[in-house]
Amino acid sequence: MNDRNDYWRTRLNRVAPYWPRRLLHIRGERLVSVERRGDSTYGDFESPKYNILSYTWGRFMSNSGAALPIEGVPWNIPRVRPSHFTTASFRNVIKQVALGASTSAADRCCHVWLDIACINQNSSDDEMMDEIGHQAAIFNRAQHCFIWLNHTPASSLKWAVDLWNSCFEQDFTDKIEGENGAEFIQGWPAKHRAFFSDPWFSSLWTLQEAFLRPDAILLTQEGSAVVGRWGYHGRGPVRLSRLASGCQKFCLVIETSYTEDPSTTSHGLEIFRLVLQIIDEYALRVIGESNAVKLYACSDNKRPLHPLDKIYGIQQVFGFSLGRASSLTELEDRFGASLNQLNPVIAQAFVHLEEPLTGRSWRITPKIHVPVSTLYVLRQEPESSCKIQYDEKLDSVMFRGATMRFEDCVSFWKRAAESEDSNGGLDWVHDIHLDRTDHNRSRLPASFFETEELRDNMYEEQIWRMNDVLLEVFGPELRVLRVGQSTNTHKKGLHSFHMSFGILVYPTVSETNRKSWNRIGFATWDVWDPEVAKEESQLFQPLVEPLCLA
Repeated sequence: MNDRNDYWRTRLNRVAPYWPRRLLHIRGERLVSVERRGDSTYGDFESPKYNILSYTWGRFMSNSGAALPIEGVPWNIPRVRPSHFTTASFRNVIKQVALGASTSAADRCCHVWLDIACINQNSSDDEMMDEIGHQAAIFNRAQHCFIWLNHTPASSLKWAVDLWNSCFEQDFTDKIEGENGAEFIQGWPAKHRAFFSDPWFSSLWTLQEAFLRPDAILLTQEGSAVVGRWGYHGRGPVRLSRLASGCQKFCLVIETSYTEDPSTTSHGLEIFRLVLQIIDEYALRVIGESNAVKLYACSDNKRPLHPLDKIYGIQQVFGFSLGRASSLTELEDRFGASLNQLNPVIAQAFVHLEEPLTGRSWRITPKIHVPVSTLYVLRQEPESSCKIQYDEKLDSVMFRGATMRFEDCVSFWKRAAESEDSNGGLDWVHDIHLDRTDHNRSRLPASFFETEELRDNMYEEQIWRMNDVLLEVFGPELRVLRVGQSTNTHKKGLHSFHMSFGILVYPTVSETNRKSWNRIGFATWDVWDPEVAKEESQLFQPLVEPLCLA
């Protein structure tokens, strides 16, 4: 997992500098919330270093019991059920966070950013919304970030780390494929379920915090870090990035070596698939992939106190501060519009898994899938070649850019494929991902909607058949809207190549005779040959009038 080497990490590093409104000052046994004066003065400290804690408490508030004694705040500190964590254990963890990531005195600090002590807990206060809108900058400035898995004993964390990081070792393979293989994997589902039962993994706000600081150090139930050896990195505490990286590798090995292996027993297959399902339910692979768009899809599995938190809880990953909204639909529209304004390629690189709301096919929802084959495009900064703008007052979305008839695009793809073959290039240069809507499913073969994991070696032939069927079903008015492209940093022969990206749309007319264009999916295609790239640019014709997207 490359913590800072991709599009989203680069964006997060560009976030405008900001000092928190408050920091928690640890003065021996006293915990004092200090308000900022000027640019960065907190009491007697100027621009102090601070650490930050990611934990979860909102679902475990209590009307009785003691609250953590924090001085200097004009709001009531939330009380938490002792079964979740006690004030004594909470205080102990805060002290641990202040000590830093090592035993070095230089690593210690006396300030911690803690949400209940540093954000006004009066939900009607605009100050609260403003500070929530600065989370990326607050987390970015922190010296170290810590994650408190307050229901996870050290033994459970160590089990997960050891299992996932052993997946490339011969001993791992021998155990699975040996005489006692069934016994070796039998307990995996229960142990994975137990590990992910820690409330931190099902929290929505922690999903954003994990994305903001993948270098966060994991603290166990006891408030201590688990130290391990990490190859050439040497010894060190378990960080989220290492946990997610190990999890990714583990899933890759299970998927490629066992779920696709005909010799795997039906019982073994059931266990492997269940384990993968459990892991994906808690979004750890998404954190490892650094794919921000997938975060919103993951939010559907989380349990926020307020429905709008599904977006408020992740908005800072995108650099957004969306303001107050009266409904989730309104906030989703604002979120989708902001994402399309940020980068239309990023905003459109998804597949609908169910029918979107009428007039909302242009934006993401929690029910989406981001194909694996597009991930490397999203890890760079795709170049946009259009504008997709939402007018909230008119409730309409306009596309401004260039378009080509799908029929002409298919002919171009065929010529591009022939050119690549003659130059020793790729055998197949394009892919199509269709929205899995009721409308599409009722008109197209089921095989067109298979995920990449289910596609077989005949997919190259199927993609050309898909072109023909789409033309038959949707006719000559089916169009490709050019959204943008991403240039690959690698070379093939003497040429670099780029991946172009377009959405497939067809026209419909409403009862008021208003013409709009429905999205049915998106297409990508690689171009290695400069002459082919030149032809591509000439075939796409700029629109005189913008198109209204449905």
